[in-house]
Amino acid sequence: MKQHRAKSKGKRALERSMILLRKEGFIVGKTEHWNPFCKRRQDLFGFADAVFLSTSTDGEDGQICALQCVNTHLPEHIAKIRENEAARAWFACGGGIVIHNWKQRSKNKVKRWECEVIEFTG
Repeated sequence: MKQHRAKSKGKRALERSMILLRKEGFIVGKTEHWNPFCKRRQDLFGFADAVFLSTSTDGEDGQICALQCVNTHLPEHIAKIRENEAARAWFACGGGIVIHNWKQRSKNKVKRWECEVIEFTG
C-alpha cells in the first residue's frame, strides 16, 4: 500500500484521484455519473468511479484498471466489490481494480488529504 498526499481543497475524492493518476502518467477516464431520477451517483458496473490505463514505452502490453474512490466506509466498498459479478468478470478479462482511500490529516494546523492505494485482487 502506497501513501500519497494532496493539497486539493474542496475537491471530491474522485477529482483528487484523477489528478494524482494523471500526474503519475496514467490516462484516466471518469465513469461515474449523476442519475437525476434517483438523485444518486452511479458507478460503472456498480464498482468503478473511473478507469485508468498504463501504457508501456518499452513495447510491452499496458494495463487497464478500474478505480473506486472512498473517504468513508472502506470495508463496505471492499465487500461490494467482492460480491459484484461484474467485478469478477473484470478480473477474468485481465483488468485490475484499485481503491483510493482518502483521509484528511492535520499537521501543524494544516489539513492535507492523504491517499492510501489498495490494489484489489480477485
